[in-house]
Amino acid sequence: MQNSVRKSIPIGFTCVGLCAIALPAATIAQTQSHVDLTGTAGYSRNPFLLQGADGSAFGRISVTGLHSVRGERSATDLSGYVENTTYLNDYGSKQVFELRGNTRYTVSELVEMFADAQFSGDIGGQLITRFNTVPNAPPPTEPGGVEPPPGDSFDANVLNLNRRQYRLSGQTGAIVKLSARDSVTFAGSGQYVFFSTI
Repeated sequence: MQNSVRKSIPIGFTCVGLCAIALPAATIAQTQSHVDLTGTAGYSRNPFLLQGADGSAFGRISVTGLHSVRGERSATDLSGYVENTTYLNDYGSKQVFELRGNTRYTVSELVEMFADAQFSGDIGGQLITRFNTVPNAPPPTEPGGVEPPPGDSFDANVLNLNRRQYRLSGQTGAIVKLSARDSVTFAGSGQYVFFSTI
């Protein structure tokens, strides 16, 4: 049983100064930010699934944020999730986090480039149990445009319940439209995962 207090702080504004310098005079980038703060209290009988471990009450606070920039030919999204859980027993405080960034740039009517990166730190697969998504930003392409391929969905967290995992991954590529219905995608991706004890 747990009680939650949720505070949502939407922030929206138009970037005029720096964006006007970086882009042509006729183009003003639209910028939007969103911050969500959540506090939770609860009790866990075995927080890290350790043999013979005791239960503990805990307090948890998390912050989810999104920063989006939309230009005439480009779109960039930066998002993050940071969580701290403090246990009243002998477990101390534990943190998990996830940072993401992606960008898309329309080179011409036929070519669009994209790139994304992610860095996360997790304990025992806890991130995959969190509702840490942020509001979807408007798509950068026109209706009917081609979306980039999905990123790598591999998640080794579930195989290491008692270890901390760090993961760095990225993807980049280009989409070339061949016709109104056909396109070809060139993409490359990489991922590096390393572990440490809790």
